[in-house]
Amino acid sequence: MCMVSRLFALTALFVILVRADPFYYGEGMESHNPQAQNLKLYGILHNKANINGGWIALNSNFLHQNKSFKLLQIQDSCVVIVEAQNPQSPQKLCYQKPILMRGL
Repeated sequence: MCMVSRLFALTALFVILVRADPFYYGEGMESHNPQAQNLKLYGILHNKANINGGWIALNSNFLHQNKSFKLLQIQDSCVVIVEAQNPQSPQKLCYQKPILMRGL
C-alpha cells in the first residue's frame, strides 16, 4: 500500500510539472501607460518577448485593440513599446516576480 501511495504522489507531481508554464507571471502585470493597460508581458527570451501570448521579435510591429505597437527595447524584466500613432511616447511593460507553476 505504501508503494501505491508513493507511485500516486510521483504521478501527480509529474503531471503538475508537465503542465507548468515557465512563462506564467500571474495576473498582476504592470503597465506605466493607460493605452497599454490590456497588454501583458508573459516572458522574455533572447530577442523576443511574449506579449499577450504571442512572441514578438525586437523591432517588430504588432496589433492590439486596433492599434499598432512596436517593440523597441528588451530589458531584464521589462520591454519598451511605442504606439505607431504616438512614437514620441514610449511605454514600459513589465512583469512581476515569476511563478514557475500555474495552479499551485
